[in-house]
Amino acid sequence: MAEHAHAEAAPETTAAPTPVVALRGASQVQMIQRLQQTAGNRAVAAMIARKVTYDECNSSQQSQIGDAHTRGKEMARIAIKKLRDYDGSSPSEVKTALKKHFNSESKWVAKIVANNLDHVVPQVDDTQYECHEKQEGAAEAEALWCIPWSDIKVFPLWYANKAGTHTLDERASTLIHEWMHRYACKLDVGYEWEEGYADASTIRQLANSDPYGMLCFDVRLP
Repeated sequence: MAEHAHAEAAPETTAAPTPVVALRGASQVQMIQRLQQTAGNRAVAAMIARKVTYDECNSSQQSQIGDAHTRGKEMARIAIKKLRDYDGSSPSEVKTALKKHFNSESKWVAKIVANNLDHVVPQVDDTQYECHEKQEGAAEAEALWCIPWSDIKVFPLWYANKAGTHTLDERASTLIHEWMHRYACKLDVGYEWEEGYADASTIRQLANSDPYGMLCFDVRLP
C-alpha cells in the first residue's frame, strides 16, 4: 500500500480445456520448454503478449493510469541503468538516493536494488488496475502482497492529494511502490515521509517497497 506525501465460477457443463499442445502446436511448446530450460521463466514470459487491463475504471482513469504505468517503467529502467553504472561516487544522484533511501552508498547495494527492479519491470504489463471511487484512509494505491493475479487498487488520492494534483512522475513512483509489493514481495515497513525512515537499516530498506519507488523518482532524469 502506498500513502505518499475474478473470475466467475465455470458452468458445470464447461468442456475440458484444450491441451496446450493443441493450442500452440507441439513445435512451439518444445521451443518454449527449451527456452525455459536455457534462459529461465523470464525469457518465456517475454515471449507472451501482455496487456495492462482495468476493472471499474472510466476512460479518463484508464488514460491517467496508463500514462503513469508507462512512465513508471521508463523511470525504473533509467534507475536500473544508473545503478548498474554506479561506481561508488558517480552518478552523484545515485549516491545521494542510495544514502537517502537505502542507508548505503555501496556498489553492492546498488546492484541488489537494480536486480530487484529488473526482476519486476518485465512482469508489470500483466497488471490489472482496479479503480475505486471511495477513498480508504490515506492510501493512494494498494496491492496485495505477493499474490498472483491480484489487482492493484487505485484510490482518489492517487490522482490528487490535499496539496493539489500529483505530477505524472509522482503517480508513477506510487505504481512502482505497488509493483514491488505485487511482483517482488516487498513489505510496507516505512515510508519516506515517516520519522525513522532515514535511519532504517539497509537490510530493512531492501525488503521495503517505498525506497524503490522513491529512488526511481529521485534519479528519474536521463
